[in-house]
Amino acid sequence: SSFSTMTANIRNVSKGLVDSWKNSVGLVEIEKRAGRAEITLQKLALTSLKNAEIQRQIRDDETKTFAERIEANQKLNDILVDQLNAEKNVQFIIIEKARAQYKLNKNEENFLALEQAKIGLLEIEERITGQLSEQKTNQVALTKEQQEAENELRRRLKNSKSSRNSRSWKKWSRGCTKCIYKRFR
Repeated sequence: SSFSTMTANIRNVSKGLVDSWKNSVGLVEIEKRAGRAEITLQKLALTSLKNAEIQRQIRDDETKTFAERIEANQKLNDILVDQLNAEKNVQFIIIEKARAQYKLNKNEENFLALEQAKIGLLEIEERITGQLSEQKTNQVALTKEQQEAENELRRRLKNSKSSRNSRSWKKWSRGCTKCIYKRFR
């Protein structure tokens, strides 16, 4: 009976060692993935920043057409949405690593690392959401600017017609009724 208890204890310890070994091997793989993910996250953030800035420059370039500027602003939106999704996916791997470390060893350091990884996800969401907000504000401003330009063009065309109409009146007043008839037909 004490032998069977000892045997059971040895089995439990042995199983615990095998589980620990499996967990440590799994943790090593997770750590490798997370290390690569952190590098990918840095590259992705920098590439997205560059691409987003290029689109911002096109959007803000008043020598470009409204169509070009609106297209650039839409591309900026697409870049930011893609960046948000990609960065979140990478951050989930980092959270997975911290969670695995905490699961293996529930100490304060691992708990804090897990919470910091979760905060990293919130930081990504906050940063990209702020940039998306700026993009949407600029979309509204571009639409308003385009509408104002169209209104100004309409006003100028109307004034141009008015000035042509007044010239026609002068011609008519000098006896050129045919000219007026053609202008107002």
